[in-house]
Amino acid sequence: MAFYNCTYAVGSLIAAGVTRGSAGYPGNKSWQIPLWCQMICPAIVLLSVLFFPESPRWLYSHGQEEQALEFLAKYHGEGNPSHPLVQLQLQEYREFISLSGSDKRWWDFRDFYKTKAGRWRFINALITGIWGQCSGNAVVTYYLPAMLLTTGITDSNQVLNVNLGYTVVSTVASYLGASQIERMGRRPTIIWTAVACSICFACITIGSGIFDSTQATPAASAGIAFIFIFGFCYNFGMTPLQALYPVEALSYETRGKGVGLTFSIAHGFTLLNQFCFPIALKNIGWYTYIVFIVWDLFEATVSYFVSVETKGHTLEELSEIFESPDPVKASLEKSI
Repeated sequence: MAFYNCTYAVGSLIAAGVTRGSAGYPGNKSWQIPLWCQMICPAIVLLSVLFFPESPRWLYSHGQEEQALEFLAKYHGEGNPSHPLVQLQLQEYREFISLSGSDKRWWDFRDFYKTKAGRWRFINALITGIWGQCSGNAVVTYYLPAMLLTTGITDSNQVLNVNLGYTVVSTVASYLGASQIERMGRRPTIIWTAVACSICFACITIGSGIFDSTQATPAASAGIAFIFIFGFCYNFGMTPLQALYPVEALSYETRGKGVGLTFSIAHGFTLLNQFCFPIALKNIGWYTYIVFIVWDLFEATVSYFVSVETKGHTLEELSEIFESPDPVKASLEKSI
C-alpha cells in the first residue's frame, strides 16, 4: 500500500517530462500532446482491473467463506487450506468481521462516530489525508512557477527544468520512503515529516525574503534548494502514508467508505489550496510561506498526541488497540 501511492510520483514524472518535451512544438501541439497522453494510464487501469482477484475479507463478509479460504490457501498457504497461517487468518475473520456491518448499507456512516474506537479510527485515517494536502506540497506542485517568481526565476524554460528536476527528486524520495516505512514506523514518520516540512518552509521563507530585499542571487538559490529539499522530505514520509495509513487505521466494515470519505475531505482542502494560495501569494508574496511553517508544526503536535502506531500489527489486532482506553499508548506498548 505504501508503494501504491508512489505511482502518483511516477505519473507526475511522466507528465513533467512530456510537458517539457512538447514545450518547443509550435501551435496547439504543445498542449495537445500532454492532454492526449493522459489517456494512456487510465486505459491500462481500466483493462487490468478486470483480472484482479477479489479481497478474501470482502468474500468472507458477504458469506463466501469457501471462496475466501481458497484465496488464502492459494496466496498464503502454498495451496494448502490447512496451513496454520491460513487457518489463523480465517479464524480472525470469524472473530472480527461482521456479516451485518455498516458496509452492507451504503447510507450508514454511524460506525465513524458512535463509538470511541470508531472516532479514533476515523481521525487517524483523516490525519494523513489532510496533512497530505496542507503541508505545502499541494501549493508547491500546483504553483511552483509562482513560487519561483519570488526567487527571481521568470524564464519559462527554466521553470520547466526546475519542475522536471523537482518531480524527479519527489519520485525517488517517495520510493525510498516506501521501502523504509516498515522499519521507521508510521507514527514517527508522520511527526518528523511535518517537522522537516516546517524547517524547509522556514528556509524557503528566509531565502525569498532576503532576495526580495537585496536581490541577492545566493539567497534565491538557497530558497530554490530548499524547495527541492522540501519535496524530498515530504514525499519520503507523506506520500507512502497517504494510502497506507487510512486502510490500516479503519476497520474492515468502514474501510471502503472511510477511505472514500477521507479522500473527499482531503480534496476539499486541495480546493482551498488552489483558490486561496495564489491570492495570498499575490497580496503578501513570500510572507505566505509563514503560514506553512506554523501549520506544519501544528501537524506534528497533533500527530504526537493522536496518531496510533500501526506498524507490526494485523488489521484484526488493531481492533483491540483502538478499543483500548488510550490507543496511542497501547499501540506503542504492543510494538515493543
